[in-house]
Parts: sequence; structure tokens; C-alpha cells
Amino acid sequence: MKSPLRRLLKSDPSWPDAFERHVTRLRPLVSAQNISFHHIGSTAVSDLIAKPVIDILLVVPNLPDLVSESKRFEEQGYDVRGTYGIEGRHYLKFPNTHLNCAANIHAFEMGAPEIDRHLRFRDRLRLNSELRDEYSALKQELCRGSDTIPPHYQSGKTSFIEKVLADSIEEIRLK
Repeated sequence: MKSPLRRLLKSDPSWPDAFERHVTRLRPLVSAQNISFHHIGSTAVSDLIAKPVIDILLVVPNLPDLVSESKRFEEQGYDVRGTYGIEGRHYLKFPNTHLNCAANIHAFEMGAPEIDRHLRFRDRLRLNSELRDEYSALKQELCRGSDTIPPHYQSGKTSFIEKVLADSIEEIRLK
């Protein structure tokens, strides 16, 4: 049986609630003050197909402090993956066992450029149904012929994401 985490599903109106449940679980594990949580990724955009995994952007004042708390996260069932290929990130995964929806936590220190990139991409898709539909079609095309997410899925989305981000910067410049 194929894992539901490895396939695309229609947008689910319960995903924002799943985000809130994850934040409720995460908040007491982070000792820092002045933190923020943002729902990012495809589950944060209405009417966009997505893997049933909630992506959470956690913004902290000091990333090394969060990294030093990794044991606390592990004790609560999080899989701590370190930078996981993105310098300046602390990445954690939470399995689809307790809250009916898995989560990826992308923690960055305040001011990291990745924060703006994640939020800007999410917001562009939320505000522009044509972009959202184009992204949905691309995701479906990348999975065509496969009943699970293929290995090239992530890299296949990169040029679209970069174009959306570049266009948003150009729009800001022209205003």
C-alpha cells in the first residue's frame, strides 16, 4: 500500500487546523521568547494539491539556542535532521502518528533570507489563482505515471519557484 505522505491529495480544509495543533505541540518545546510560527508550503494555500504534510516555518531569535534543545524535540518524537541541505536551517520532522498529519519544521534565525522566500512564495500563490493553478498542474505533471511522489519531484519545482520569487521582486521594484 502506498503511503499517503508520498502522494498528492486535493486541498483539505482541515490543514490549517492541523497546523494549529502542531504549533500547540511545538510552542512549549521552544524556550526562546519572541518566536513566530508560519504555515508555509502547499498545505498553506487553499485549493492547491499537496502532500498531506504540514510545513511550519519557525522563526527564532537565536538558532544555535534552538539547536542546543534538540534532545527535547527528540524526546517528544521529532526526527532532528540538522541543516538538511540548507545552511542556516534547523530541520525537524514529525511523523503522521499523533496529530493525524505529519509536519516538517523549518527553523531559521530572524533575518534569514529563507524566511522571506518561504512567505513570499506562499503569499503569491494565495493571492494569484492563476499561479496556484499553474503550480498545481506542474506538480501533477511531475507525478504523471507514478502513484507516489517521484525522486525528481522536488527539483522539478525549483525553476517555477525561482521564477515566482523573481517576478515578485520585480513587481515590488516597479511599485
